[in-house]
Amino acid sequence: MQFVVIAYGIFQLPFPAVRLFPVITFLLSATQLWASVPSVAHFTENKGQWPGQVAYRALVPGGALFVEHAALTYVLHSGGAMEQHAHDAEGPPQPAHAHAFRVHFEGARQAVPAGDDALPNYENFFLGNDPAKWGTQCSVFGGVRLNHLYPGIDLRMDGHAGLKYDFLVSPGSDPSVIRLRFEGQDGLALKDGRLFVKTTAGTVIEEAPVAWQELPMGRKGVQCRYVLQGEQVSFGFPEGFDPAWPLVIDPVLTFSSFSGSTADNFGFTATYDATGHLYGGGIVFGTGYPTTTGILDPIFNGGTIDIGLSKFSPDGSSLVWSTYIGGSGNETPHSLVVNANDELYVLGSTGSPDFPTSNGAYDNTFNGGSPIGSGGGAFWTGMTFGYGYGHDNGTDIIVAHFSADATSLIGCTYVGGSGNDGVNNVLPLTHNYGDHFRGEIALNPAGNPVVATSTQSVDIPVSANAPQGTFGGGTQDAYIFTMDPALSTLTATFYGGSGGGSG
Repeated sequence: MQFVVIAYGIFQLPFPAVRLFPVITFLLSATQLWASVPSVAHFTENKGQWPGQVAYRALVPGGALFVEHAALTYVLHSGGAMEQHAHDAEGPPQPAHAHAFRVHFEGARQAVPAGDDALPNYENFFLGNDPAKWGTQCSVFGGVRLNHLYPGIDLRMDGHAGLKYDFLVSPGSDPSVIRLRFEGQDGLALKDGRLFVKTTAGTVIEEAPVAWQELPMGRKGVQCRYVLQGEQVSFGFPEGFDPAWPLVIDPVLTFSSFSGSTADNFGFTATYDATGHLYGGGIVFGTGYPTTTGILDPIFNGGTIDIGLSKFSPDGSSLVWSTYIGGSGNETPHSLVVNANDELYVLGSTGSPDFPTSNGAYDNTFNGGSPIGSGGGAFWTGMTFGYGYGHDNGTDIIVAHFSADATSLIGCTYVGGSGNDGVNNVLPLTHNYGDHFRGEIALNPAGNPVVATSTQSVDIPVSANAPQGTFGGGTQDAYIFTMDPALSTLTATFYGGSGGGSG
């Protein structure tokens, strides 16, 4: 039996790291679905979406690892509202903690990182409204190498079975030059041969290192241990080794006490194209890159969530592309549709004043509204615990039109008035979980997008000859509009009566 799964589960973009399971839109049998869940870490190249010192990023449980030219930076988080995202729980949420620490390769060269084991998919990042800071067609790899980090020594990082790294020491090279200087952690200790890196967000454990040499008679194990001096770690070899042969030093990293695998990401909508490709859209609790090491507050400097979008092959066995899109506030996808050219349209709502709109768009300016689900503002109606995020400055409707490869925006626009638009936030029309995000987008026979959504703005734009040119009354109306493919023109009408209405 085959079916499409649209799950309120864990949706992590890019493809998940250890313990993060994607359950969005796979066309698989039930057995195939669960058998296909990976437990890997993937490395995404930096093409401008992160600061220049970053070469690659990998998602890890509860955070991210950034690979630099002579350092590794870990950003980790736990607790807070996200830990109980829209779930009932006993007692108040655990306090939010976020922590960054950096591992410097002391005395190393400025290595040139290189991706290893290229994967067939790529990822795009449309974050904020400055195209210079977007990253498109970012290649994804199963591993990364820092070649010539020390004389005759390379570093190889691998994510195929968790996150691990190897130092590859060529014959005649001296492994004693490898020195790891830790910065920003709360504590550093050795216990039973393992290295414990304590942070406010949990503990990272580097397992006791394993080392070996490939000799003519086969692989030979070499005794190896950590040597800790203050904030610096090196490797010791109690019984020595034969310097005439290559040496591999192989620690493994373990992450503990993190909450990121249980409630970080939720799927919202899905669609398909004419050849059967599957598209999934959800909200993504992302991890930002720190400008300083040590404690980070708040957890995410650009809002709590962004929209995440993915395109899968028709059999669900591979990822064609995945992309972020968002601004400094929070945004949510409501509905997706694909045209005859395999170009994806997205309908959503946003509270970001800098959502990435396109040149010539119908409206490049955020119109705002009243606060929802935030300090001092109205709550999400019908929701005891809310969604784990809010909109301090109200909401607008957003419509985005992606190119077929999702590397560019053909069009992207706000639509809104002085009230909240694009969310259904009145009782009793918000009866079930997710009812706030029930807007829909479709295509008419000419290929133009048609949208049904909700508005609380009496001054949202409507056409001169609209069937209903004025707000119907109550606190909310349905709002129906159509646009051209470039999202530069609007034909719109209210649809509602004296009570609450939603589209």
